[in-house]
Formats: sequence, structure tokens, C-alpha cells
Amino acid sequence: MTAAVSANGKYAPVPGAVPGTRLNLGGVLFVMPPLNLDQVRAFESVLPTLGKRGSTTENVEEALPLLHAALSRNYPDLTVEELRPLLDLGNLLPACEALVESSGYAPAPPGEVMPPSR
Repeated sequence: MTAAVSANGKYAPVPGAVPGTRLNLGGVLFVMPPLNLDQVRAFESVLPTLGKRGSTTENVEEALPLLHAALSRNYPDLTVEELRPLLDLGNLLPACEALVESSGYAPAPPGEVMPPSR
């Protein structure tokens, strides 16, 4: 595989080639890559609370930008408006788990407290 070159002549990620977890969202197969370091920094305050909000609506609204950010690494033309109808109550949790796991975080087993981040 050939590396992409950005406008300033440095290496750049290749959209569609970032490895991750295969995921079916609304019948469309995606590869959920990990968040890149800039995305981790941008969402650092959200990651510990992902899925822990009081209502389903709050959890969806918190997860949607994270899922979109990660998927945009492989699907740069995907918009939040296109992603939203692909998500449902059956695939939202697996999508979040795929994002967390592909980003190097291991979910705690039920009843255990997650260790501090590395």
C-alpha cells in the first residue's frame, strides 16, 4: 500500500485504509477505526462518560460526534446527518464498544470498575 502525501509533503492517513472493527450500521458495512490522537484530545472529557448519561437521548447525542469522528477517518464524506439514521438501539452499543475497543480501551467486565486510563 502506498502512503498518501498531504499538501505540505508529509505523510497523511489513507481514508478507507485505517484498520479497525467491522461493523454493520443499518445494513451498511463499515470499518470503525480508532480515534486518532487529535480526536482523543478533542473528546477526552467525553470518553469517560460515554454511555453513562441519564437518558437514551443524552447518550445518543454524546456518542454521535465520537462515532462520526472515528468513522470519518475511513469515510471522510460521511456526514452526521447520514450517520444518524444508520444508528438504532440495536447497533448503538456495539458501535460504541467497537470505537472504545479499536481505540485501545478495554471495557471493564460487568460489576468491575474500569482502571484509570494509561
